[in-house]
Amino acid sequence: MMAVIFATLSAALVTAWLGRRLVAIILIAVTLVLSVHLFLWEVHDPVYGYSLPWIQT
Repeated sequence: MMAVIFATLSAALVTAWLGRRLVAIILIAVTLVLSVHLFLWEVHDPVYGYSLPWIQT
């Protein structure tokens, strides 16, 4: 999944460099959505729900 996020971000940077600003903005938004999805998938626990074990005291 990280490879997909990296590829999307790389595509956004290349399209921005080529002058396709709207496409780059859309790809950055897709990158943000994929990153949030991956983060939520990583912290989800079937028993406790969404928890951040590194923050709990």
